[in-house]
Amino acid sequence: MSTFPQKHIDIVGIGASTLDRFIVVDHYPTGREVQQVVSSTTDGGGPVATALAVAGKYGARTAMIDSIGDDMVGRHILDDFEKYNVNTEAIQVERGAKSGVATILVKQSTGERAVFFERSTATEPEFLDTHKQLIGSAYILHINGRHRQLMRSAMAVAKEVGT
Repeated sequence: MSTFPQKHIDIVGIGASTLDRFIVVDHYPTGREVQQVVSSTTDGGGPVATALAVAGKYGARTAMIDSIGDDMVGRHILDDFEKYNVNTEAIQVERGAKSGVATILVKQSTGERAVFFERSTATEPEFLDTHKQLIGSAYILHINGRHRQLMRSAMAVAKEVGT
């Protein structure tokens, strides 16, 4: 008989789910300069979201708690989570809200980054009974300080149930 509780999720995360646009450039533009990009890519982002995507890619059972807009960016974020096996059932999609986007200029020679971001207009997710159950079924709660009220409630539950 196992002395460990039966858990269904390895890591549940609370944080910002964004869409990151990486643009690799030869140098940072000055003034009204026009330059061709070296390369570009678009991927899901946010510190907690990225950690869950990496863990999900390598077989961990992960789930994200957040709120995003019902816009094209939000749909891309959900598709990206699905690609990396991150459960999105606890992501609240807010009608009429904009999802968060970051544009990151990366200097090719050094990897130095300059980040421009648009914060999501979606409201902080409410702490629901389903979140309590999700946290109780997880080994790890991963947070980064986003959604402070939700985070505090989640930490209290995690402490109570041994997550």
